Amino acid sequence: MEKDQYYMNLALQEAKKGRFQTWKNPLVGAVIFKELKIKEINLLTNNPDKIDQLNDYGIKINKRIPLEIAPNDVDRFYLQTKKKRFHHLLELKEAE
Repeated sequence: MEKDQYYMNLALQEAKKGRFQTWKNPLVGAVIFKELKIKEINLLTNNPDKIDQLNDYGIKINKRIPLEIAPNDVDRFYLQTKKKRFHHLLELKEAE
């Protein structure tokens, strides 16, 4: 686990410098899962990159649980951008 500890410390140092938000970095979660001997999870995400990164780190994703709301006038463009440019797994159902 020496390598894992190194990367965890590096990730935390970068977070303190404001280079990325720790809670958004799947590597930080993967290291914690490894330390706790968690090998598989159900993941709440729309981001396919998170799934791939956790899989690459050896964490099996049993199930992806989508996080989605019906878009409104305020967030519609933001959600469309997430889907088109970042390939987020969104259906973008219209509000009733």
